[in-house]
Amino acid sequence: MPKVSEGFPRKYVNAKEIGPRVLRLTIERVIVEQVLRDRRWVIYFVGAKKGLILNRTNAEYLARELGDDSDTWLGRAVDLFTEQVDYEGEIVDGIRVALPKPPARDGSESEHEEIPF
Repeated sequence: MPKVSEGFPRKYVNAKEIGPRVLRLTIERVIVEQVLRDRRWVIYFVGAKKGLILNRTNAEYLARELGDDSDTWLGRAVDLFTEQVDYEGEIVDGIRVALPKPPARDGSESEHEEIPF
């Protein structure tokens, strides 16, 4: 049976596509695009078909960790994951970004899945 989500693909990644996993991605470009009625910052990642619309929380995190100039973000690895957030008075799954944690002391590194979008 066909899935509605496959019949009407979205241009931007959503929390459901990430699910409970952590995705390690490399920032390819950061651009401003028209998204519905607003101009929004969008991050595109190496090997991903969809971009991530950058919200204020994620933008401020990246600016604090990688610098205010988004050109300095290019080529940097980030982890995408979901967590529950308050959005307009409702608890929903939101996408968050974080810099990768250093490898464990024993030298092992956690597995990261393939990009699902």
